[in-house]
Amino acid sequence: MLPFKVASVGHAIVGLAIGRAYGGETGRERGLAMAGFMGLAVLPDLDVLGVALGTSDYGPFGHRGFSHTLPFAVLGALAIALVAWQYNQRRAAAAGLLAFVALASHGVLDMLTFNTRGVLLLWPLSADRIFCDWRPIPPSPTGMEFLSARGLQAATVEMIYFAPLFLFGMWPWRGRRDPLTLVGAAWRGAAISATVIACLVFGHVVLRDTSVVSGLERGAAGRSLAVSP
Repeated sequence: MLPFKVASVGHAIVGLAIGRAYGGETGRERGLAMAGFMGLAVLPDLDVLGVALGTSDYGPFGHRGFSHTLPFAVLGALAIALVAWQYNQRRAAAAGLLAFVALASHGVLDMLTFNTRGVLLLWPLSADRIFCDWRPIPPSPTGMEFLSARGLQAATVEMIYFAPLFLFGMWPWRGRRDPLTLVGAAWRGAAISATVIACLVFGHVVLRDTSVVSGLERGAAGRSLAVSP
């Protein structure tokens, strides 16, 4: 397997929606915001580069380790807020808050994938890998396997799950011209989080008994047993 990971479609779509919620006065500004927040939403998976260079995959700096934690999301949000301050002081706090939502969403969604080994969400405060009992999201294959039939199936399931957020992100309406306040950003972040949950619940109810989802879940279980330390 090649030493890289293609981030899941779900992470990218959530970042797209957050970027659209951040908005901008022109189409170019909205496009840059959507691309930037998509990048933040998939950024935590760069931890596979460390694994490829020899870092223990099961330690705090392995996959689903530090880069998937809430402290990492806080640090990333502060960095984004400082950068945003240089360009638009009125929107810097809002940018930081929505950056936190984008970064934190990655670890939370990974806690909802089939047969996950868990996420070090609270490290270094806790070394426990956390996962949810309800896990409706198929994991995306890594490396070139992402281009396989299983990778296409997993991507299709996530596209169906998150279709409302994708439509929100791509719909051609204009952004608001008034400054995005911290309170406004908090409301938008909360609305997107609630929509993510609603999409997963509805999508899982609709697709859970289909042969595609059942096959992905069985395959994930088999691979989990094969790679368990």
